[in-house]
Amino acid sequence: MKIKDLLSTNTVDGEGIIRWDLQDEKGYMVTVEALGYHIPMAKAKVRLLSPQVLIKKDGGHATISAEGIHIRLANNVTLFGQYCSRSNLPLIPMAHTKNFWNEAFGFNVNDSHMLKNILSNDNTNLSSSPKDDLL
Repeated sequence: MKIKDLLSTNTVDGEGIIRWDLQDEKGYMVTVEALGYHIPMAKAKVRLLSPQVLIKKDGGHATISAEGIHIRLANNVTLFGQYCSRSNLPLIPMAHTKNFWNEAFGFNVNDSHMLKNILSNDNTNLSSSPKDDLL
């Protein structure tokens, strides 16, 4: 099967459980698992987590506000995704664990000010394509 992400179309290698190491609302690392499509990291430009699928699997509820999305799972894990000023999608920060992928591509809640600066229309060091890749 092929699936379209924000920038391109990718071939799905399989379907199954995807594991996410995220920061909860207090900054602690939590592991969340959800059903999803397996797309090799070399092909995928973004990672998308569906709150609907997560809540269907684990139970809980989500509240959308002007600040972002609050997700409270049935196991009392609470996540918060602040809206990206450019895409208007909520970003839930990845936990900062020491591995290559998180070091290279992880988003830490303490780095949110850098993300806004990097993606800003005033940033002349990046064209729109690299900015889209970062999103």
